[in-house]
Amino acid sequence: MSGIVSPDTYLVDAVEGKIIDKKIGDKKIGLWLKKDGGIEERDNESPGDQALSDGRIMELSKLIKDCEEHYGLPMDTEWSFASGKFFLLQSRPITTYFPFFKELLTEPGKSKRFYIDIMAMTQGFYEPMSVLGLELWANMLDDLKMHMMTPQINGSVPIIYGKEYLSITAFQKLIGKKRALAFINGYDGNLKKIFEEIDLDQHPFEGEVEGTSTYKRSMLKGLLKMIPGAVRGSIGDYEKGIRQYNEMASEIVRETKALSNKGDFSELSRRGLAIMKRAMGTAAVIFSGMMSKRAIEKIFEGDDLEKELSAMDMDLDGNPTSEMGHLIFAMACHKGFKQTKSREDFVDKAHLRKFPDSFLVLYDEFMEKFSARGFNEIDVASKRIYEDLAMLYDRLIEINTEDNQVLKVKDKRKKAYDKLLSVAKQKGKEKKFVDAAARLKATFGYREHPKYLIVLALAKIHDICLEIGNEWVKEGRLDQAYDIFDLKSEEIDMGQKDKSFDLRRAKEKNRSGYLTTKKWPLVIDSRGEIYKPKLEVEDGDFVGDAIAPGKAVGRAKVLHSPYEKPIESGEVLVVRATEPSWTPIFTNAVAVVMEIGGPLQHGGIIAREYGIPCVSGLMGIMDIIEDGDLVEVDGSNGKVRIIEKF
Repeated sequence: MSGIVSPDTYLVDAVEGKIIDKKIGDKKIGLWLKKDGGIEERDNESPGDQALSDGRIMELSKLIKDCEEHYGLPMDTEWSFASGKFFLLQSRPITTYFPFFKELLTEPGKSKRFYIDIMAMTQGFYEPMSVLGLELWANMLDDLKMHMMTPQINGSVPIIYGKEYLSITAFQKLIGKKRALAFINGYDGNLKKIFEEIDLDQHPFEGEVEGTSTYKRSMLKGLLKMIPGAVRGSIGDYEKGIRQYNEMASEIVRETKALSNKGDFSELSRRGLAIMKRAMGTAAVIFSGMMSKRAIEKIFEGDDLEKELSAMDMDLDGNPTSEMGHLIFAMACHKGFKQTKSREDFVDKAHLRKFPDSFLVLYDEFMEKFSARGFNEIDVASKRIYEDLAMLYDRLIEINTEDNQVLKVKDKRKKAYDKLLSVAKQKGKEKKFVDAAARLKATFGYREHPKYLIVLALAKIHDICLEIGNEWVKEGRLDQAYDIFDLKSEEIDMGQKDKSFDLRRAKEKNRSGYLTTKKWPLVIDSRGEIYKPKLEVEDGDFVGDAIAPGKAVGRAKVLHSPYEKPIESGEVLVVRATEPSWTPIFTNAVAVVMEIGGPLQHGGIIAREYGIPCVSGLMGIMDIIEDGDLVEVDGSNGKVRIIEKF
């Protein structure tokens, strides 16, 4: 305990009853009991010997397992060995124990399944979703992915008590080990490190992956449907593709606004899901952007122009998240807002429309386009800005209007474009570059647009749910309108048809398995073991994934949630993961360090959009970097260095 010796460590497989690893510590000294009382310190005669024989290791293992079986929990056990036998001194629950859902556990000795928190990996948040929110999201995902990502407990993406996991074990069975690992490695560098140490072939998925019987047929139909759009996007008229997409998007918005509280709720959710599926119909536009990006990268292959190439992702047309960032910045800069005294003052002026007309123009545009967005916005239960205008004030007040990345983004892209154009001329590829760059700017930003439309649809369903919920509150069937989000679609149907249906009981049953922990692991197996990659350190640098190029130095600001505390201009933002509600905070930062999130996650996209150096894949870095530490972030090489502790 005092650290004066390195103890032995023995790892035992208690199911199979065998020792699977031993690390023998260097025990040069020991503390010895004196016959007349007290202790004395003296050298060990054989410091490299095992402290316990193999037989005694197994005997101790049984004692520990007896304690765990008695209490029904993993136990931290203290013991002593004297006079040829073991003595139990103390046994208490392990404080770091994570009570994983029993429905996802497998029996000792059975093949393990490995689960990845897919919401953290792809969407950037950990908190459990509402019952209804997860149901709608999972059904949409299953449909969009052509029944490859099924939400059943034995499916490829099981959902349970507000959490959604990718069962890489089941996923591997569906699409093969190589493709499964390529899929997750593209999202997050931590996963690559973790699964390099795990042999998935030793843990095959037993039985059939539930819900995937139509997967291959659906996948083939989906791919055939995408081919025409991919061809049009690659070689067709991209401007026509943009017009067609915008017409479709406008139609989707109209259909969303037309949704109403008429008929069964399950019918409403079905129509809402159909709208969300249509929102993903951007193949032509997205493929056009992807092909243009690849064409530009090929022109400058081997020219050491990564920073300039990344800058081509900035200031793109059609990106609603970027557009929202620019609009929020314009509102924060406006004199009308700067004269606002408090949250209450802002809310009053907005309701009474006492702001200057020029500010109200910006405000009205924001409310029309983006007031449905917010923290955990893909959860139908999440509160929207139009419900609480103070949330908008909290965003605006945090923005540094004097020194902000929004001010620099156009200039950064122009300088990068000019440099690339100069090199392209030298190579004799000027026309090819100019055409590809124009196509990229016009189309690639639309990769963010489908999610924006999905959020609008969810916000409309959110409002309809609250209409129903408020009626049930008046009838005394629910305590508050928001309780409706803890019901499933079929239960809302039953509540509408049968006034005797116990809504409170259904809600309590649905929420009974929810966990209150905030320490959700990214990867866990079906025996409850949590996997974390080791932080790689090279010459004093923490080595992660290069997400957005450039190098910057600044004082660290560690945030566990958006708007937890202000981030000043020139500070380095250190976070676990991010999603769209973090956008205004990004614009203040000189660089970003993330524990989780690859180039396809929101944080990586926005960092490149604003030209902010970004490194990710550094799980555990938030326990090392503290507020005020002077940090250097090298986004080109994926390295972070602590120059000075605060």
